[in-house]
Amino acid sequence: MKQVVFYYDVVCPFAFMASKFIEGLAKRTQAEIVWKPVLLGGLYKAISGEGDYSAADKMCDARKLIVGQVYYFCLLWHGFQVAKDILSHVMWIDADKYLPTNKVQIPTGELASDSHYFLTIPSGEFRPVTGEPEEKSFKPFHRYSRGYGEVHREDVIKTESETAAGNPFKSFHGYTQGCREMRREDDIETEGETVTEILFKCTQCFLKFTRHSDLQKHLTHDHVNPFKCHNFDVEMSEEDSTDGEHGEKPFRCTQCVMSFTRPSDLLVSDVTSLDVLQEGASHVGWSVDVESTINGVGKQVLLDNTQEALDRGAFGVPSFWVNNELFYGTDRMHFVESALGPDKHVTMPRLYHPPSHPTRAKLIIYHDFASPWSYLGSTQIADLVSSLHPVSVEVEWVPILVGALFKAIGTPVVPMQSVGDSKRQYFMKDLSRYSDYLSVPLKWTSHFPLRTILPARLTIANNDDRLRHALYEAAWRYDKNIGDEQVVREILTNAGYDAHALIAATKSPRVKDQLKANTERAIAAGACGVPSYQVNDGPVLWGQDRLNIVADMLCGWQDQPQQDNGPSSKL
Repeated sequence: MKQVVFYYDVVCPFAFMASKFIEGLAKRTQAEIVWKPVLLGGLYKAISGEGDYSAADKMCDARKLIVGQVYYFCLLWHGFQVAKDILSHVMWIDADKYLPTNKVQIPTGELASDSHYFLTIPSGEFRPVTGEPEEKSFKPFHRYSRGYGEVHREDVIKTESETAAGNPFKSFHGYTQGCREMRREDDIETEGETVTEILFKCTQCFLKFTRHSDLQKHLTHDHVNPFKCHNFDVEMSEEDSTDGEHGEKPFRCTQCVMSFTRPSDLLVSDVTSLDVLQEGASHVGWSVDVESTINGVGKQVLLDNTQEALDRGAFGVPSFWVNNELFYGTDRMHFVESALGPDKHVTMPRLYHPPSHPTRAKLIIYHDFASPWSYLGSTQIADLVSSLHPVSVEVEWVPILVGALFKAIGTPVVPMQSVGDSKRQYFMKDLSRYSDYLSVPLKWTSHFPLRTILPARLTIANNDDRLRHALYEAAWRYDKNIGDEQVVREILTNAGYDAHALIAATKSPRVKDQLKANTERAIAAGACGVPSYQVNDGPVLWGQDRLNIVADMLCGWQDQPQQDNGPSSKL
């Protein structure tokens, strides 16, 4: 049977996200998952030779913010909701600014090693629960209008043991990244007919509603006692109730049925606690003494897993091992799925369709000819924009000097020269994979790092798409030194431009000042690398591997929850 080895650490929020998708991936590819927890700190220490540290310790503030925002965008885009205080703690961002509502929990970022030892696989399997349901035999009830695949009526109602807060409606069928929770379904259709039946049921009291907005109002106003005594099944709202008749742990989580002494423990449970781990094991039917497992086989298995991951080239989590190849990151799971087959070209998911009526949007692209990722991203923009009709997209290309940006924000000017061998080797393999995936020829330049002041100034003097493409291809397809003026003259002449006039224009104070201003603009916007994208002057998204989210933003997806004014444009 096909197999995917999943290396994860519960301290990593991106590994948490991957754990929610991997079972759906395995089901689609008919593959077996081998869950292997590792010590992320152990990976870092072995690679760097330094003591314990977190990824954040190696990041400048600008990158911390971008990475935190990327995680937040991906959570919202995939339909997750998250507690703002935990998000601030884990991902270093201003959650009051970026996440206005307090929702469900994700793992915190500091866990004791004991919990790692416990989350190993001694005899049975203790694995993340993704909520993937068994196949239903019911007739399809409606089509999820903004996702992929059909949903059964029974699928969109959560069970009594699950919370009704947040997104209580799930689509399980056909969505390329596993199950997805939905916020609004006021405009769902089946075979072109509008559904008018009662669709939405409160999982607390089972009242039914036609519109999701009515259910939301009901939850807000009628369910003020979210904490339940597991002994007497009594709902309570007191913050620190110690009423003896309700037992020592009167508060029950409606998702996992674990019980707690105080509501504050329920909201954010301490997974380093032996009591919490023991109760979690009992809940999933694993009869084991947690403490002895931690001090026994669990510790050695965890160390062995970490060494195995290192031997296979891992430098972080989530990492995946498929067909003797390493894949890293939640945003590379489409490569994992392609490697497992049968579909050998799984695309990045798009969740938001263009509107039915003409709209306008603006896309700002910060780029530098020194970056192969900027080159790959630049080849995708024309097709992306044309695919979004009837959205009319104004594209503004903003050439910058990424070395100056790195210096300003406190990042090594040539990051490739500051990373370990395993990460550098993976970077080259990942670049090759993306080149093949996009069918864009790419040859690593023998002139790295490239000096790109001249080509950047050229595209300020003449912002022609054909000129930009010619310079990118010369650098990253034909291995030309585009920092050399004589080489650039030849490129311009062969492309049909007046080389003498264009190069003379690059020496003007206006062009020089504009390049400096462009770089300062990127720094002010919060960019930490290239390519970086802004939609309608919104937050920055870093990396050409986020173009699927960029496309959804251009179609109207927003990163902030909206007030309910009828059918929503937000997934």
